[in-house]
Amino acid sequence: VFFACVPEYLEKQGFTTLTIYDQLNCLPEAVSYSQNAKDAFPMQMFWRPQDILWAWKKMILAYFKVLPSPLFYLEKDVTGFVHNYYKTNVLDSATLQSLLTYAAFKRIHKYVKPSHLLLTLENNPWERNCIASVRKFSPKTKIIGYQHTVVPQCSTNMFPGVDEVDFAPMPDKLLTVGKETAEILSEYGEYGDFVIEPACAVR
Repeated sequence: VFFACVPEYLEKQGFTTLTIYDQLNCLPEAVSYSQNAKDAFPMQMFWRPQDILWAWKKMILAYFKVLPSPLFYLEKDVTGFVHNYYKTNVLDSATLQSLLTYAAFKRIHKYVKPSHLLLTLENNPWERNCIASVRKFSPKTKIIGYQHTVVPQCSTNMFPGVDEVDFAPMPDKLLTVGKETAEILSEYGEYGDFVIEPACAVR
């Protein structure tokens, strides 16, 4: 559990909390957690059969999308590599999960309009789809991302390129586990005016 005692701390400060978690990758631990945690629900609880059909339709249409060509990186033709990577991943289970995350938070925000959303942030597809869903269906919610792990430069998803933060779904601010990681992200990522604040470890 990435946020450990954070919900308990927030409740002592007068906040009402709701925890949504993904139980697919660690089912025994998730079941144990849900039995002992207050106001915690698996994300799968908010899925509906029509969500799966909707997600598969988007994935299949995306598979047959005409991709730009040619593509170059550092004057090298990477068209084949990019196209193959796209075709391999667009029908991947991670793509399905990220789209279902969007659908789940769309349904959640029919009933709940939270003042804040706190989520881990590694710029994974499911995180970006979660943020995109909240932006559309609960636009007044303030979104806080939390960098919870190490940030080596090989973790390229943590280091956006030029102008990427201007159009990619991003939180309102990013909290880090300390000063050092905040400095690494700011130095090697093109975050521009995006707010990165040093915080602390919570687990």
